[in-house]
Amino acid sequence: MPSIEALIVSFNTKEVLKGALTSLLRTLPPAHVVDFRVGIFDNASSDGSADMVAQEFSEVRLIRSNVNLGFGIANNELARTSSADYLLVLNSDVIVTEDIITPLMCALLQDSRLIAVGPRLIYPNGQVQHSAQRFPTLSYEFAQALRGRRLGRAIRPLFDSQRRIDAVHQVTLTDQQADNRTPEFMWATCWLIRRRDVITDGLFDEAFPMYDEDLDFCRRAQRRGRTFSYVSRTALIHLGGASSQTGAHKRRLMTRARRRYYRRHQGLLVAGIYAGAVPAVENLARLVDGIPRPRSRDARAHR
Repeated sequence: MPSIEALIVSFNTKEVLKGALTSLLRTLPPAHVVDFRVGIFDNASSDGSADMVAQEFSEVRLIRSNVNLGFGIANNELARTSSADYLLVLNSDVIVTEDIITPLMCALLQDSRLIAVGPRLIYPNGQVQHSAQRFPTLSYEFAQALRGRRLGRAIRPLFDSQRRIDAVHQVTLTDQQADNRTPEFMWATCWLIRRRDVITDGLFDEAFPMYDEDLDFCRRAQRRGRTFSYVSRTALIHLGGASSQTGAHKRRLMTRARRRYYRRHQGLLVAGIYAGAVPAVENLARLVDGIPRPRSRDARAHR
């Protein structure tokens, strides 16, 4: 009987964490099929999350940290101290509505080259999230900066922002119900992975404490000849952003992580363009948005 441990990192997500644990434990396969465990790493929460886990989920392995170590380091600690055969890296802001373990395990066992498998992610309204992607490019970053902007619409014949974004999201967009797709990159919202692979090659690089640690992992795994599987026949509700920073601080953390990713995997030049040119385009797009639109001829005549 295989053993699986769900690894959940939490920071001030008391209520959503409670919902995630309740829904997960309610939808497990039969106990005689799998030995299932849960490990929680609490990143110095101030909302009573750790006490809630200790009081209401006594069977859960709980690690309390005195400081917020971030997503990557906390997951590494959970993985390092686990004795399970398989690890389910799982966000705290999810709602499990069906048995996701069985289809993910079946997919992982089909191919020894697979390093991780993940389900289809959906918003609470049922909309599919673009969690299975190609690796991002500078073209994608510029498209993100221009999408929905007047400048982006003006230059669409030369640079179609939406088409370039869709090219990165194509794994999810092509056929949301087609199973066993092999994306280059999958969000680490929910991964099933063999612990022996983690022991051999490690999990997240701790140079990425928050954001893009999963992107870096996927890039490194691909270079070793490993693949991923997008198991779209099973789905997971992902609320998103429950424990992340907000506003300008979040944006700075995301930008810093993406710059580090480009520098590591595509070199200083690409990282420099991302750090300098992309923000410049974003600022220009905002300026263009702020230019008053000219009044129409009929409006001037009426005045």
